[in-house]
Amino acid sequence: MYLNIVFPFILSIFLTSTFTWLKFRTFKRLWSVQVWPAFLVIFLGTWATSLWIKPLEFITDGYNYAWVAILAVGALLMIVLVMLLPEHREKNEKAKAKNDTLKELGIFFWILIIVLSIPIILGYTLT
Repeated sequence: MYLNIVFPFILSIFLTSTFTWLKFRTFKRLWSVQVWPAFLVIFLGTWATSLWIKPLEFITDGYNYAWVAILAVGALLMIVLVMLLPEHREKNEKAKAKNDTLKELGIFFWILIIVLSIPIILGYTLT
């Protein structure tokens, strides 16, 4: 039971570090305010995957845990987040367009959090 939370948590920390490097090209902002939403999305996605994906014996080398599928979902979520977030721009350059983009991403973020929370809740209540 604890492996369903611990492995996605550790994987999310690794993928969030990779996300920070890909997006900002530095680790100075590793746990800044901008990175926490990415960590939360990756963590919830990998946690939901760990609850619902059944392991395949030939992929997991005899272990009863689907780590390949969890890694694939986490990497896919990280790539989507890197592509969705706007590039860092200068303060004076198109400030209004950036604010509109951030508002849309805020709505998308909360919808995504709700959508990722539903399989987690169902995974614990139905089993």
